[in-house]
Amino acid sequence: MKCKKIYIVGNSREEFKNLIESTEKSYNDHPSKTSLSLATELVSSLGYQVEYFGGIKDLIDAYQQKISFPPYTLFINFSDGLEQPNRKGQSAMLLELLNVPFAGSDACSRLIAGNKQFAKEILRNINVYSPKGILIHKMEDLEKVSSLSYPLMIKPNREGSSIGITQKNYIKTPEDLKNITKLLLEEFNELLVEEYISGYEVTNFLIGNPQRFILNDIILNGYNNQFYFTNFIFGINEKSGGKRNQITPESILPPETIRTIHNTSEAIFEHLGMRDFTRIDYRLTKEGKLYFIELNGNPAISQTSELGTLSRLRGFSFQEIYAKIINAASYRIWGE
Repeated sequence: MKCKKIYIVGNSREEFKNLIESTEKSYNDHPSKTSLSLATELVSSLGYQVEYFGGIKDLIDAYQQKISFPPYTLFINFSDGLEQPNRKGQSAMLLELLNVPFAGSDACSRLIAGNKQFAKEILRNINVYSPKGILIHKMEDLEKVSSLSYPLMIKPNREGSSIGITQKNYIKTPEDLKNITKLLLEEFNELLVEEYISGYEVTNFLIGNPQRFILNDIILNGYNNQFYFTNFIFGINEKSGGKRNQITPESILPPETIRTIHNTSEAIFEHLGMRDFTRIDYRLTKEGKLYFIELNGNPAISQTSELGTLSRLRGFSFQEIYAKIINAASYRIWGE
């Protein structure tokens, strides 16, 4: 194998504010120290020389000190940046400045993925359906919502991990919308109001690159053993508290629908220039219409994440996930 040394890049969850006040266990849009430590351990068990490199400040220091790295060194980028609105592109930009090969999408693709409405508008060019939506920056922008049909869903446009989302974000009346918008604007500077889509909650993981996908698999997310939703949303409490039921799709979805999801995800991956690994979320109606909701250029990769659940449901080791990511990046970079 050409890859000689691997560095794990990531800012840990414990460095940032805990967004769930009701629990001492830290929760936000970053990997935990445990996840980063486990990644280092599992990559090492694959036979690589591996080291945890650090996060954004460590990348800045390396650039300022003009540190160089030997050939066939691979960085695996799990960093979501710091706290700025465009933080999701920070680590990729710094890795590009260091001129080192890294696993994960580049800065442009990460920023597109991190902007839900922008990604939706780009994907309409390849006929990917998505809910009608309006961006809100101030209360006066609510006048634009008259073009949408209730019920609605409101959420921060540039956050992940259901940050800023609870069951109150399911909107049935203009008064409800006004109240929750006012509350959310106190914390987030850009909100997305969308028409609510009844359907199955579908998560599709991809590892690989166009013409060479190593993993393309789906899980359905349920709550209280219900998988089709008409007035329910997955908020931060459901996701952080491990309250979801998750299954593979074959018991509910027909093979042709599964193929459609796989094909749509590969088309999205390629059109947005994603690299090596990503997660895409959809709502699927009973009529079989697939609505793109969002994608994550840096999905959580931990044993408690959806990808960890998928490994258990499919019967492959969690270690294999890292092997697949390294394989995808190495083949893209060095052709091995």
